[in-house]
Amino acid sequence: MKKMFAVLLASLILASLPLAMAGPGDGGGGSGGMQQNPGQSFGYVVDQDLYDDLFIGDISIHDVLNAPKGDLVFVGTHLGDIYVGSNFIEGDGNSYSSFIGRYNMTTGLVWVKSFSASSCDILIDRISLTPMVKVAFSGKTNNCAEDIELGIENTTTNIGNQNLLLGFFDSNGQILWLSATPTTPVVAGMETDSQGNMYIAGYFVDSFSYSNMSFSKTSAEPSNEGGFIFSVDFNGNPRWHKAFQSTNSGNSGYGEHTDVETITVEKNGTVIIAGDFCRTTASASCKLQIDDISIANSDDVGDGYYLASFDGNGGTLHLEYFGANGNEIIQNIQFLRNGSYVLVGNFASGISLGGSTLAGDGVFIQVREIDHSDRFHKIFSTSSIITTLKLAANDTFLMIGDTDIVNPFDGSPVIGGTETVLFMARMKSDGEWIDAVQIEGVTNNGARLSWDYQQNITLSNSDGFWIFGEDMDGDGFAWRNDDLPFEITQTSDLDGDGYGDNPLGFHPDACPTTRGNSHFNEYGCKDYDKDGWSDNEDAFPNNRFSWNDTDEDGYADQGSADDDVDDCPQESGSSYEDRHGCLDSDGDGWSDAQEEWTTDDGADSFPDDDSQWGDYDDDGYGDNPDGWEADGCAKEFGSSDEDQFGCPDFDGDGWS
Repeated sequence: MKKMFAVLLASLILASLPLAMAGPGDGGGGSGGMQQNPGQSFGYVVDQDLYDDLFIGDISIHDVLNAPKGDLVFVGTHLGDIYVGSNFIEGDGNSYSSFIGRYNMTTGLVWVKSFSASSCDILIDRISLTPMVKVAFSGKTNNCAEDIELGIENTTTNIGNQNLLLGFFDSNGQILWLSATPTTPVVAGMETDSQGNMYIAGYFVDSFSYSNMSFSKTSAEPSNEGGFIFSVDFNGNPRWHKAFQSTNSGNSGYGEHTDVETITVEKNGTVIIAGDFCRTTASASCKLQIDDISIANSDDVGDGYYLASFDGNGGTLHLEYFGANGNEIIQNIQFLRNGSYVLVGNFASGISLGGSTLAGDGVFIQVREIDHSDRFHKIFSTSSIITTLKLAANDTFLMIGDTDIVNPFDGSPVIGGTETVLFMARMKSDGEWIDAVQIEGVTNNGARLSWDYQQNITLSNSDGFWIFGEDMDGDGFAWRNDDLPFEITQTSDLDGDGYGDNPLGFHPDACPTTRGNSHFNEYGCKDYDKDGWSDNEDAFPNNRFSWNDTDEDGYADQGSADDDVDDCPQESGSSYEDRHGCLDSDGDGWSDAQEEWTTDDGADSFPDDDSQWGDYDDDGYGDNPDGWEADGCAKEFGSSDEDQFGCPDFDGDGWS
């Protein structure tokens, strides 16, 4: 039974590290430093422990792959009855059964399908996804009686003991086809290309066949292995196949072993495989030939290691003796963009790679161009290992492995310690380290990685699987669980308006349960006129050009050219004729004169008479003909006050 793991990540961030080159074997010179840089990614944190959320029972997980739209596809085996989500799956307590399922990180379990047969181990352990999320799978049978029926829904096939199983599900979990071989080769890897073609590679001892493809050895020694690779289309129809085995002309049968240990497939169907040949044979007479290309074992100790590539139709493109000493073992291969690819592996008793040499034991990383030339390489003297490699965003790649050394790789983030720990690291395709995390409480135990274009990383081993999300702002929350993934002081935004709920954080939401776009007086409240001021503090909530009325006289402190903007924003007033919102003592609409606004500017010439306001000729009589003591000669200065007001009176007797 799987036990709960406490997964604790110590995220370490690299700033602008140059190619980390410390030592004669690193392919260059110089030294690198490390510092925290708030402008860079803060690494990954555990987003969800899916094993405990999804499974009940005696279950082992073999692989988990990230699919588009936040989906995961997983494969595992179990003993006895189990639950996957709310789905009950019956099992045999004495024989292994298998299951494949699809899970959405938002909605939960999408589907799950089981494989079982009476008193027979059904061990499905590999899956691969097409761009349309069809699921290819491979596995084997064990401890089975001959000619029993294995059925999945309405599709059945007859199986026996030690059979290779292959098949395909569509994206909805409907089985498309299922088939079995009479005998079981050892499968090192199974991959698919963008067209849904399946590629299977490994090694075999006993001859076997799949459909009309036959695989046999040339060695005189029955126990020697032979390598194989074959391809079928998305309907299971054979496309091409190859079987190959080293030969020893100097001592027939001796050392004629050939294994395939890893495989990778590019979208266009180009395939690269790697493995060993001429095991325990220190003789140049031991050779490996695939089609018309032949290589000899130049190791003076024993095993030779090879790397080969094929086009999508099975044509042999490349075959090489890898390394120089026979000590370099390729653990994993991954295509990058445009046909370039990356290799990781380990070496013993020295290495010679890309023009660099290093004594002792260690690890190597090499990126090659499409013509197999060296783009860059790194070799490290360390007892640490890298076991898994995956392509990630922007031509970066992920690695996972074990280390018990602090800073096990020159120029890398500081990881490791006194005990063996699992680590995950990211590197750019030009060799620059990005970051690394130390994963405490989880053993390697077949650990595998997967990545999707939403930047989720899934780590799985036989005991469980976990989703890592990128913590972009360093607040401890993965982006999927962080409503504001680029703001370290905010994580929750209940109303989804872009303002965080933490009142002590950056731009806190003053209305956390009501969606709003205000952003001047307070954040995240309703703002009907979209002027940035919340409605509850906007003096003019229906006018996007006005929002404040300091003196509360009904005239705005600001506005458009068409608005009645307050000319005296610090003094309450009711004037509206010559100016808006200024003192108007007599209430006639014309403002009282001030030092900065005189009667010449239009102020009220009669501030205590609401019937008069203008005096064009400045003779003291108002121009309003209907007002008090209206000027009879409004355009001409005058002093008359008997027969009419404000007309010329030369003798000063009051009469005009």
